[in-house]
Amino acid sequence: LENRLGLSVDLPSRVHTDLAPSTPDDVSEGPGLWQKLRRLVSLDRSLDWESTERIVWHKHWWVLLVQIALPGILLLFELLFLAGGFSSFAVLQQLQTSLDAQTLLLSGGLVTLATLGWILWAVTDWWNDTYTVTEDRIIDIEKLPLFLSEQRREAQLSDIQDIRLEMNSPLKVMLNFGNIIVQTAAGEGAFTFDHVPNPRIVKEEITRRMIAWRREDERRRAHDRSKDLPDWFEMYNRLELGQARNED
Repeated sequence: LENRLGLSVDLPSRVHTDLAPSTPDDVSEGPGLWQKLRRLVSLDRSLDWESTERIVWHKHWWVLLVQIALPGILLLFELLFLAGGFSSFAVLQQLQTSLDAQTLLLSGGLVTLATLGWILWAVTDWWNDTYTVTEDRIIDIEKLPLFLSEQRREAQLSDIQDIRLEMNSPLKVMLNFGNIIVQTAAGEGAFTFDHVPNPRIVKEEITRRMIAWRREDERRRAHDRSKDLPDWFEMYNRLELGQARNED
């Protein structure tokens, strides 16, 4: 019917650009000394990623380092104690006069195993907490080791109202990590991606996917509206024919 009437439906080219990701003013310039230093210290190469259908972020390595610092120091002293105890017969003989050396070394071994378990728990807990963005939603997962508990929150990209970046300390600026706060219209409220590396790129990636989703949604709506045009033209032709017959 469209071909017969010489009409065609053009899909709209208008897209939402109010939240378009920011781009550098001069992309031809290479990274400066400060950017190179931050990239070296951050130990993170996701600055060079290419976006895929699903991106998963973990918290920055500094968060893990803080969590394992104390058990790591304890483990070092425990290993030194055990190594010295097993290698020095003189120390063992001296300890036997006041305390059973085997019991002492066994206790040290158990404490060392407990410390290793502490470190393993911290690493697993850090790894289990993930922040994900897909082509149509964001996902925040907080999960404890050994399946003790899991909290999962999701929101559609269409529900996002605002995205904010927080890097509120010199350490975060130096190591290039921070918080991303995503305000949504869904019942889940605000989402906070805590201590993610390269937060500016994380924000831009979420924004880019949100704009792409809105563009695709608008294209689908326009396509659905275009399907109704033949019915409208058919109804118009019937009305025209009916009016012409009445005039005759």
